[in-house]
Order: sequence, then structure tokens, then C-alpha cells
Amino acid sequence: MATIVGTANDDLLSGTSNDDQIFGRGGNDNISGGLGNDLIDGGNGNDTLAGNAGDDTFRGSRGDDSIDGGDGIDTADYSSLGKKITLSGVGTIEKAGGFGKDQLFKVETVIADASVANNTIDASQSLPGVPAVVDLEAETISALNVPGLGTLTFNVINFVNIKGTNESDSIIGNNQRNQLFGNDGDDSIDGRGGNDLIDGGGGNDKLAGGAGDDTFKGSQGNDNIDGGDGIDTANYSKLGKSITLSGVGAVEKAGKFGTDQLFKVETVIADASIANNTIDASQSLPGVFITVDLQNQSLAANNVPGLGTLPFTVINFDNVIGTNESDIITGDNQNNQLVGNDGNDIISGGLGKDSITGGQGDDILTGGFGADKFIFNSLKDGLDTIKDYDFAQKDVIQVSKVGFGTTNISDFSFDTSSGNLSFLGNQFAFLENLPSNLSIQLV
Repeated sequence: MATIVGTANDDLLSGTSNDDQIFGRGGNDNISGGLGNDLIDGGNGNDTLAGNAGDDTFRGSRGDDSIDGGDGIDTADYSSLGKKITLSGVGTIEKAGGFGKDQLFKVETVIADASVANNTIDASQSLPGVPAVVDLEAETISALNVPGLGTLTFNVINFVNIKGTNESDSIIGNNQRNQLFGNDGDDSIDGRGGNDLIDGGGGNDKLAGGAGDDTFKGSQGNDNIDGGDGIDTANYSKLGKSITLSGVGAVEKAGKFGTDQLFKVETVIADASIANNTIDASQSLPGVFITVDLQNQSLAANNVPGLGTLPFTVINFDNVIGTNESDIITGDNQNNQLVGNDGNDIISGGLGKDSITGGQGDDILTGGFGADKFIFNSLKDGLDTIKDYDFAQKDVIQVSKVGFGTTNISDFSFDTSSGNLSFLGNQFAFLENLPSNLSIQLV
């Protein structure tokens, strides 16, 4: 074995037929490894490094280096660099902290520095039609359908984050805190262990969190999201569209952005900059009722067959549509639209100008502070109790012309002594606080 050491200047160094160790030190060096299994370290500077024959190892250092592994199974080793690296789909290594960018040719293994966070594989610049298969547990990446070459497989060690191609990729994380991005295409992403951030990007993606408290970033497409173990979150806060969360775990995104299906996801975050984010439990199973408190960002599905009560956290939602059972619905300080549907519901608006519809059943309705609207669509809706009607706050009783079959406001009567509100003598509401004035609107 020969040890060859350069100077601080621009050196031209060549190895022997043995297993050499060649160190360029400073300067823009040109180093050729010869025939053995060589260790080549260009040192600082913009170096041109060639392994030639043998299984060579190139030690990553500062500078813009060109690394050609040549024949054999060759390795670019950045494990002692002290900086995170980004391996691109076109064979470049970008070193953080202004340490430069390397270009790799015929290098089969890349080792990042395990002591540094956020080492990344970024395949977003890959050729069209070339999807990636990445498995951080197995420490491998394969580029499929490479023109003229077919499948190329590489070993990637100590990487944590992945950015996929614009094709349909397969990405598997490891037990680290991975950040996994699918970009376009119908991707399959599995975070495995760790508290992962998973973003399928455009396309109809299949996303799984595995173990850990994972966050899924909501994006365009019809995605299947399985949180797995842990406390998992579907985050649509940057979507730019309103969403509707249904009682069967679907998230419908407005503007034809698609519908996601959620499994084992405990928290859903809507976009606070967009109005009318809605929880719609109207499709829930018979016998299942909900308890919703928008102020406390909580939702519970109760009496779920075989599961009992399932609690969720719901953030930045404005509106609620209840089940056909007896629900408890509480608004917040937004202008909520709260609908009970069937059942004897308890609905409270909280602050804001709320619209409250009890639906069928004998409901208990509280507007709270603000100009609230109590909506009645039919005499068949039941006998509702309004706890806090306040004429001075511009509360309104809104009744349906079609549902009640009238255009005459005189068909409605209110008894200030009893609090009974009736249509042609048939009571449909009781105003518990006995207000002296009432505003009725026919729409």
C-alpha cells in the first residue's frame, strides 16, 4: 500500500497498482487512483478525482469536486464532513455551509454525516419518465426506466429526508424524523418509525405514517392517508381551499382539489385564511352522535360500534352539520353555521353572528353574544327551545316560505307572556327568556 500526499498547490497525483491512500491537501488537484482499492481525499479546493479500477472510496471535503468512480463498487464518503448534504437525482452533492458542490459519476454508494440533521435525497430534477424507489431502512435508492440503462440502484447511508420525482415514486422512511415529499405523480409513501412529515404533493397518493406522531400535509389529489400508531395530524392549513371533514373520515377539498380518506388520524387542521371549513357528520352510522366544541377544538364521535367514543382535535373549522341522533354542538367566536339535523340536539353559538338550525327533533338552541339567526325550515322540525333570544342584539327568527307554505308574516304569532312561537296556532318554538320584541323573517 502506498500513501501519497500532495501539497498546498495544484497537484497531479497518480496511484499504483496497489491499494493506495492519496491525499491532495490544498489546491485544485487532479488525482487518479490506479488499479487498487484506493482511498482518495482531494482536500480543500476544486479537485478532479478518478478511481479507475478497484472499489474506491472518495472522502468528501470542501470545494467543488468532480468524482468519477470508474470500475468497481465505489463510495463517496461524507461521514466526517460536519455538514449536511443533498444528493440530487442528477448526481450532484450539495454541501451545506458554502462547502461547495460535487459531481458524481459511476459512484454506487453515498454516505452522509450521521451527526448532522436533514441529509436529503432530492430527486425532483430527475428526467421525465424516471420514477424513484427509495428505502431509507434498507439504505437504497433505485432510479427506474433510465433511458438506455434501465434500473440504476445505489446505496444511500445516513439520509433522513426525501424529495421525490414528478413521477409515481415509492418512498419508505426509517426510524428517524423523516421529511418525505412525493411531488407530482401517484406516490406511495410510508414513514415507518419516527415523527415524520409526509407530503404526497400532486397526484393520488397512498400515505402511511407508521409508528410515531406523524403530520400529513394536505395537497391536491385524492389521497389515502393512514396515520398508523401515535397521534397523527392531517394539516391543510396551507391548502388555500376550504375543506369539509365528514363523519366517515373523508376530507373534501374545495375547488376540485380532490377528496382524501383518513384512517387513524387524530387531528385535522383547516386553513384559517379560508371561510366555511365544515364538519359534516350527516353520513355517520345510525346510533352514532357527536359532541363538537369549536372553541376548544374538540370533536368526539360517540357510541361507535365496537369502539365507543373516538376523540379528535379539529382546528380552524367554522361550521358543523350534525348526525341524525342527538348531538351537542358548540361554536366559537366566528360566524358559525350550526345545523343539528335529526335528534334532540343542544346547539350553542358562542360569540359571533351565528346561524343555528336545530332540524327535526326538540332542540335546545343558544345563540350567545352577537346577532344570531335561528332557522326553522318546517313545522315538522319539532318544538325547539331558544334560550337567549335578544332583539336588542338583532337576533332573528328565520322561517322558510316553502317549508311552512306561506308568504304571510301574519300567520306567525308570539305570546310574550308564555314565550310560545306558533304558526297558525301550532307551536314550533319556545323562547325561554320571554323577550318583549321579536323579529321574524320569511325567506
